[in-house]
Amino acid sequence: MVAVGAGPAGGAGLAVFAFSSRSGTLDPLFPGYRATATSTGEARARGPSGCQRQDRSSLWAMERDPGVPEADPVLTSQPWPGFALLGVVAAGAALAASELVAGIFLSAPSLVRTIGQRVIDITPVPIVDWAIRMFGTNDKLVLVIGIVLVSLGIGALLGMLARERPGLASTGFVAFGAVGFVVGLTDPLAGVVLTLAAAVAAAGMGVGVLLGLRYLLLRSAGPADGAVTGSRRAFVTAAAAVMVVAVGQALLGRYFANRAGSAAVGREQVTLPTAFPTAEPAATPSADGVSEATVPEFEPIETTVPEFEPIEPDFLPTDTPEAAGTVPAAAETTQPAETAPTTRPATTETTQAPETTTTQPASTETTHAPESTTTTEPTQTETTQPAETTTTQATETETTQAPETTTTQAPQTTTTTQAPETTTTTQAPQTTTTQAPETTTTTQAPQTTTTQAPTTTTTQPTAAPRVSGVAAPTSAHIAQVDGVSELITPNDEFYVVDTAIGVPQVDHRTWTLSFTGRADNPFSVTYDELLAMPLVERYITLCCVSNQVGGDLVGNAKWLGVPLRTLVEMAGVRRDGNQLVGRSVDRFTVGFPTAAVFDGRQALVAVGMNGEPLPLRHGFPARLVVSGLYGYVSATKWLTEVEFTGWNDFDAYWVPRGWSKTGPIKTQSRIDTPREGNITAGTNTIAGVAWAQTRGISRVQVRVDDGDWTNAHLPRELSIDTWRQWYLDHDFTPGAHKIAVRATDGTGRTQTGSTRPPRPDGATGYHTIQVHAA
Repeated sequence: MVAVGAGPAGGAGLAVFAFSSRSGTLDPLFPGYRATATSTGEARARGPSGCQRQDRSSLWAMERDPGVPEADPVLTSQPWPGFALLGVVAAGAALAASELVAGIFLSAPSLVRTIGQRVIDITPVPIVDWAIRMFGTNDKLVLVIGIVLVSLGIGALLGMLARERPGLASTGFVAFGAVGFVVGLTDPLAGVVLTLAAAVAAAGMGVGVLLGLRYLLLRSAGPADGAVTGSRRAFVTAAAAVMVVAVGQALLGRYFANRAGSAAVGREQVTLPTAFPTAEPAATPSADGVSEATVPEFEPIETTVPEFEPIEPDFLPTDTPEAAGTVPAAAETTQPAETAPTTRPATTETTQAPETTTTQPASTETTHAPESTTTTEPTQTETTQPAETTTTQATETETTQAPETTTTQAPQTTTTTQAPETTTTTQAPQTTTTQAPETTTTTQAPQTTTTQAPTTTTTQPTAAPRVSGVAAPTSAHIAQVDGVSELITPNDEFYVVDTAIGVPQVDHRTWTLSFTGRADNPFSVTYDELLAMPLVERYITLCCVSNQVGGDLVGNAKWLGVPLRTLVEMAGVRRDGNQLVGRSVDRFTVGFPTAAVFDGRQALVAVGMNGEPLPLRHGFPARLVVSGLYGYVSATKWLTEVEFTGWNDFDAYWVPRGWSKTGPIKTQSRIDTPREGNITAGTNTIAGVAWAQTRGISRVQVRVDDGDWTNAHLPRELSIDTWRQWYLDHDFTPGAHKIAVRATDGTGRTQTGSTRPPRPDGATGYHTIQVHAA
């Protein structure tokens, strides 16, 4: 029960009492005071049910209890902000201590980053989306700063609690360390002992600084007669010194972490095999974004195919500056399918190669080698008869009646270089062969000049290099325009988007990549074994699904790696393993149809980027790179496992968070120059990049204000898996102008002008900017 009585004896005011049912007395809620009966009367105590208890014997008053010591005037004279400050300093010192331990020992987790990782995992999707829109690629940095600020805020509360209850405040710091230890254990790269060491260091530093600064703060309020040493200045000086040391510890910890990480993973000691430039296999763009290829039968899965605008056939060359021109505005939604350099049939690459012809000596006629395209007739098998002896034979021995031997009238035996199944023949001009069928003669005696034995006529090809490289781009591939994105994005400028708060430090000497799940031959491979396999180089553009229209979360690089198909075939994936799940060392996952490994697109377990081992933040020692799929469903960095599962049996990291399970990259284009703002009136170059991986770019068009769409100039295409630069000169009149761009892929489909946000499967719309010419 609670009762209201008179204030302390000799004073005014009210006192609040609690009624004790055991003793029948009223006890005050304020410590150090007691209730006493002052006179006969009535006191009412209201219980929780609303009833009243009456005591008619006396009135109650609150007076000082002589058995309880009075509050320390030194303690009560200190303002609350001083204790809040010492709590902030103690919390900062605790965080810094954990960072230092994490820096010195590679297996010790950073408590700040580990807690941040867990915050990311449990944060609701709308908040994640807001953070991405607001902060872009800096969202994780903002999260880390937020965690530090919250920790300092908790420290301020514990500091104020330490004003009167230092023991309870110290317990709070111990609890802080315990939480860090539990969360730290969720880091797959952290060791239990070092995680405990980091947590103990944080809690111990926090408690020590808290009690030490509290002592100085209380001493600073003592009398100034010399009986008590110290001053407020000593407290402020100590607090400032602790903060400086804490910042130094944090920076030193980061330095040690970077240095120790680089030394431990040994990236700087890795030497990639030398690549020998070879012709990249041709790929034919098709409507679904892949080339024609033999795909194993997998259980059918439900996939969403992106809708495209209708097209009409129309062929415009786009590889030369002369291709630029004006297209009526009415053609905006029906873009033609244009002929691009990459839409050549695969069969046209085997014709008219000089090395595939059969050469004949001057004294002999054609010798056919059906089904062979690499036959070279050696000199030691040629006839040694003089020319005069081969031309004086009787007519019955010179004329061959069987058309399959010497007749050149039949198309299947004539000199032809177009059909790969026939050999190219070279006729000696000095022989006496006539073209008319009825007079066709030969000077070749079959028994003396036949060279059809494959053991003596077939030239063995040179052994393929272990690393099939690609040639560097030439000036024909590059737009010579200031301000346009580089054709090959430097590693330090390549965008970085992942869920990892810190870069995982993976030692390639102990790293393995496992292929598991629904496979007949599960296996693991080490880093050295991976490098020993046949490797390929490919130019591939990667793009993040979070990229806004006109955004910069896209880049192009030269990747070195083992074809993923090679490894999947080694594993023997079963028919029901129709989803390939890539797992990272930090437990991030992606998932895409296993059929994508076999459909002709470029898919690599990459170990190199732009001629060097993968940078740490781009996935060293190995990552997945798959052309034509957004990174959130394919680009696993710090790859450690590939698992084959059923399509409906597992959802990768981003799918439960509201993103589409399939992520084919959409056709997009971007204006790099000019930038929004002021430009000089007159002729200005508009330039940028466009991409449609696995389909290529066949045309880019620009519209200024409400004018017609104009074809831009396109340099030669590097590959259908890379972005393509474009540029166009335009004469700007003074005033405000609106510039828009759109692209058409290699199959003739034009990107849609309908504006949609990135969620759930990629942004759409035309990139449009505003400029003012003056």
